[in-house]
Amino acid sequence: MLINKTQARTFAKKNGMRISEKSFSELHQRIEQVLNEACKRSRIDKRKTILPRDIHHEPDLFDL
Repeated sequence: MLINKTQARTFAKKNGMRISEKSFSELHQRIEQVLNEACKRSRIDKRKTILPRDIHHEPDLFDL
């Protein structure tokens, strides 16, 4: 698991929300997808380090 459940719950609570147990698998998959895309971008630039510019998220309007 790439996320800390306690920290995610704390974050949700600060925003007046709760997070379900089933949401963690979706959150994990989304983070994994973002990191995979960042890895591809850094490889294109011939780097082995992921930089902040590699973690650029453009929401897909068809996924909303």
